[in-house]
Amino acid sequence: MKKTKLLIYTLEWRTDLLHGHGKDGGAWVLSTGGAIVEDYDGCPLREARGYAKQRVKFFAHLGQPSELRTRRKDGTFSPAFTYPRSADPKRSKG
Repeated sequence: MKKTKLLIYTLEWRTDLLHGHGKDGGAWVLSTGGAIVEDYDGCPLREARGYAKQRVKFFAHLGQPSELRTRRKDGTFSPAFTYPRSADPKRSKG
């Protein structure tokens, strides 16, 4: 059986959208490979991350192992969430 490649989704703050009416003139955007999957206009990070987790879990339920990475407004990344958990990359012996 062929192993399906892990698909990486990124949740990040974007201000270059045409409809960004959020507090800072932008919106949280869920994207993969440069393509926007969804945007969460007017949502705080916690709420947007909750919606993004639901979406990524749904894709994983359909058979596509997925990982959600959140890039904060300051450019740093939060810990990633991998669905299903068995698709989480294994640590290497350093």
